[in-house]
Amino acid sequence: MSVSVSLGALGGQVEQFGSWPYVLTVDGGGHPHAVSVEMAWDGSVFRGSGGRSTMANASERSDAVTLL
Repeated sequence: MSVSVSLGALGGQVEQFGSWPYVLTVDGGGHPHAVSVEMAWDGSVFRGSGGRSTMANASERSDAVTLL
C-alpha cells in the first residue's frame, strides 16, 4: 500500500520513522536499485548521499527517484 505524504507533513514522518529511508533508483537498463541511506530534512529539501550507482542513477534519471 502506498500513502502520499505532503511536504508539510514530511518532517513529522521523518521524526516518526527515522532518517534512514530506502532510496529507489533505476539504472540505464531499467533495473531497480534500492539502498538505505541517511537523509536529513531541512524543512524543504532532503539532503543525503549515496554510493556511486545511486548517485549516477539519480543524476541521470531524477524523475525516477523514490524515498521509501
